[in-house]
Amino acid sequence: MNRITHILLLLVIIATGTLTVTAQAPAEKPRPFFSALKAGQPVSLKEVAGRYEISTLEGVPGIQGYKVLEIGSDYLVLQDISGINEFYIPVWSIKAIIKVKLPGK
Repeated sequence: MNRITHILLLLVIIATGTLTVTAQAPAEKPRPFFSALKAGQPVSLKEVAGRYEISTLEGVPGIQGYKVLEIGSDYLVLQDISGINEFYIPVWSIKAIIKVKLPGK
């Protein structure tokens, strides 16, 4: 009888611990790599040592040379200013995404 009581008590403790762990709030998701970009956004593209730097200029009117067409989980599609060429760029070939903000007036 004593052994059965110990086993039941152990099962209750394990069940309580399991329910407590699953009831916790999930950890904050990391932001995706392309979160600084939006479809239709004008960007600049520069090759540096075989990898690409993509720059955005916020608050600067004018044309930057490329437009973001599509953002996938592991690739980016850019269109050049002429609208003729589309570039499919895998995430591993991107060195940096640079977001430039000019100070407010």
